[in-house]
Amino acid sequence: MEYDYSAIVDRGPLRWPDGARVALIPTINLETWDLVKDTDRPYYAGGPPILPDPLPGDTPDFPNYTWREYGQRVGVFRLFETFDAAGVVPSCTFNAVTAQRRRAMLDRMTRKRAVGVHHLVQRRGRRGGADHQRSKGQHGRSVSHRDLRRWVDRCVGRCVGR
Repeated sequence: MEYDYSAIVDRGPLRWPDGARVALIPTINLETWDLVKDTDRPYYAGGPPILPDPLPGDTPDFPNYTWREYGQRVGVFRLFETFDAAGVVPSCTFNAVTAQRRRAMLDRMTRKRAVGVHHLVQRRGRRGGADHQRSKGQHGRSVSHRDLRRWVDRCVGRCVGR
């Protein structure tokens, strides 16, 4: 996507069609997390929790994992149908693991011409630290974020025929 850059201090007020004052961007979050991690430190995959406290990473969190699984196997496809019936094209955010393991969601996203916004894998370490630019890939190999971006772009490209 290409567009002309304009800083807010150098342009006039933004005008929405029909004088609307609010714009809404419906977004479906397509994220995939592991049931367990190889750690005894607390692991919280994100999203609103069912349990009050995160469990150790090596302890399965079945309540949180199963509601997410239902959403990825059933719920998201019902959302796509609902948006389609209303004539709305949503945006979809997704992580690299979803592109790798849950193809059907990305395939549906591209068939519906939804706008895909991808991000990479969970980072190890703190922001700006040595691990910031590298992440553990499948089988524990270290891969650069640049290589992961290429891989995700290739996965999405197959969905849209690039």
